[in-house]
Amino acid sequence: MMVGVCTGRILRWEFIEDMLPCNNCDYFQACSDDVESECNQDMRLLGNWVYNNKSKKYESNGGFSAIYDSNDNYVQVINSDYVILCNEASFCFIGQGDIESEGDLYAYCPPPELLNEKWYNENKHRIKHIDDVLV
Repeated sequence: MMVGVCTGRILRWEFIEDMLPCNNCDYFQACSDDVESECNQDMRLLGNWVYNNKSKKYESNGGFSAIYDSNDNYVQVINSDYVILCNEASFCFIGQGDIESEGDLYAYCPPPELLNEKWYNENKHRIKHIDDVLV
């Protein structure tokens, strides 16, 4: 499954307190081999992350895990129980799915309860639980 990317505008921000700051590049780098990103003060980890004492890095711990860049207002969904049919993202996010555009590729997306209600209602026909796709 590919990483999904979207703007922050489609999310409900009630979970903002659950963000982990990314203050150390060594901790951030290994969240996914698919994601290459600079670590800076604008990056936050959303969702279910765990710190691995052995590797000294944060790792996705199943469920919903994402990276948020508050400077550019985009979210990269690294892991989720939900996927969405979408197009491939622009060259800025090579190999990732553009959650906001309809297409025929599956990418991870935030769970429905974290999506803006209006956006979710307009796009729920594209969202599926991952178990329904991996049958």
